[in-house]
Amino acid sequence: MRKWSNAPTSESEVKANRLPGANNAVLAQQAQLLHLEHKLDLYLQFEIARALPADTAAAFTSSPKDQGTKDVACEFLAHAASIGKKISKVVVVAHRYHFERCRLVLQRMSITGVPTRNQYSGFDPEESQPRAMSPEEMIVNDFASMAGMALDA
Repeated sequence: MRKWSNAPTSESEVKANRLPGANNAVLAQQAQLLHLEHKLDLYLQFEIARALPADTAAAFTSSPKDQGTKDVACEFLAHAASIGKKISKVVVVAHRYHFERCRLVLQRMSITGVPTRNQYSGFDPEESQPRAMSPEEMIVNDFASMAGMALDA
C-alpha cells in the first residue's frame, strides 16, 4: 500500500492513497455482520465501504476525501434526510481507540452512538492513515481532536 502524507496536497492524492487496509477490512467485516444479523442500513466512511465484499451494499458512502468525523456524520445525516429518514441512534463501526471521539461528536448532534459488540483494537504498520499505524499515534490524534472540541464548546 502506498503511503500518503500527513498533509495531502490534493484530493487526487487522498483518492489514490487512502485504500482499504487491514484495519478497514476488519471494520468492513463488522459492518457486514451488523447488516446481515440486524438488517441495519450501512452508512460508511468510504475506506470501510471500499473494503466490503461485493455482495454487501452500503446505504450511503461518504465522499472519497479527507474529512473529519463531524463532516462525515453531516453527510450521513443529509443523505438520510433526503430520503425521509431521521438518524437518532447508530452503531459506531470504528477502532476501539476512536470510538469515544465519535460518540462525543454524535452526542453534540443529538445522536446516540453505541459501540460494536467486539470493538476492533488492532493496528497496521502499513496503514495509509498514520493515526491507525500504532496505539501512540491514535491516542495523540484523538486526544488532540477532543481537546479542540473542548475549545469549540
